[in-house]
Amino acid sequence: MSLGAVYLWEPEIFTGNMPDINYSERTAYELYQKYRGTKSNGNALQLWIDYIVATVTAPQYSEFFSEKVQKWAIGLQQGVKDQAWAILEIENFDILAQGDALYRVFYEAVQASGIGFYEPYFSVWGVGNSQIPVGAVEGVLTSFLKPLTTDSQIFNLEKIEPPRNIKKAEELVRLWAAQHPYAKNLKLYIYNTGHDFISPRRNVEHPELAPDKGYRVCSFVDEVEGVFYQLQMLLTSMSTSPMTSFTMDLTNHFIPQEQKKLLKEELILRLRSEEIRTHLIDRFGRNEIKYLLVGRWDEQTKIRKFFNGFNGYVSFIFAHLGNGNLKTLQAWAYGDMPEDTIIQLSYKDKMMIYALSLDLNSLSDCYEAYKDECSKKEYEKQEYYDKALSDLEYNYSLYQDTIALIREAGTALPAYQKQT
Repeated sequence: MSLGAVYLWEPEIFTGNMPDINYSERTAYELYQKYRGTKSNGNALQLWIDYIVATVTAPQYSEFFSEKVQKWAIGLQQGVKDQAWAILEIENFDILAQGDALYRVFYEAVQASGIGFYEPYFSVWGVGNSQIPVGAVEGVLTSFLKPLTTDSQIFNLEKIEPPRNIKKAEELVRLWAAQHPYAKNLKLYIYNTGHDFISPRRNVEHPELAPDKGYRVCSFVDEVEGVFYQLQMLLTSMSTSPMTSFTMDLTNHFIPQEQKKLLKEELILRLRSEEIRTHLIDRFGRNEIKYLLVGRWDEQTKIRKFFNGFNGYVSFIFAHLGNGNLKTLQAWAYGDMPEDTIIQLSYKDKMMIYALSLDLNSLSDCYEAYKDECSKKEYEKQEYYDKALSDLEYNYSLYQDTIALIREAGTALPAYQKQT
């Protein structure tokens, strides 16, 4: 007996008494062993699979059923037509279904065809209207499995419904973007494959043609006065939190085309949500993260938690840094923070901003401060310490060279006057 197998048979082959609910799976298996390979002139199996194929291949329901499910259904339909067996065993139906949609169609097909069946997920045995438990099919369809619907989702954070699959998740992102005060003004690209507008070395040539592998890269982009913005969300499944990132490429704003060949690295800054914190201290003795972007998308309370944080994170970023505003970024590097907020920029980000401000003194001070921090920090291995110092030396040299390029280009930020 295959664990979790579904059994389906022509009603004509079952003539005994209805089994006890505790032995229904065993009875279905024994029926299969007795009649496997037996031909039948009945049409219940054909009606059952025809109903399933018609539904899973219907264009209006394409978001519910993967190509794998569609191929399985069409293949089974052809097999039933060619062989006309009296009974079938379908192994691993639960793995194939991957959610409620196929179970919904399964039970609708059972109801429409009058077929004999046993299905282990809901533990239902039936032959036509004779079912264990009594009225089980109607009960499952009414109480557990929502009807398939072609209605569009509505983005209402207080009543948000978890998306059923990756296609519905994509629709939800588009709905969110359309109503968010900042995101609605950004260009949105959604691909089935990895794509990075700022670091394109691994991009495929035509990402819009990539096959659907069950995940989405959602990129919100904008460019103002040579400052390129990229906000990304990576959706891999409904049972994990999306991965998010925000990146600014400042290269075109500061470096003329003829000087770019002299630039060792593009001027790129990444601001993670973990770097935006409050003055409150958490139980680990650290400043609390202001926008906690966690929350899986298969539960209402958790997806609501994610979007609460994401709304705030996106609004904070574009309210402070949008429209080519670099003065705020400069202020953060010099320690002037928004009210009740701490931006924990990396030493490399600070070095870059000091270089763009032609501030060699602050660049040197940052170098010395981090070098001193490295000497006091305990490293697991000597090689980690050596790597940290090597990276520091490289970045210090990099941004000394950048100062020379910026000075020659005449594109530097005005000298910053720290607030008192």
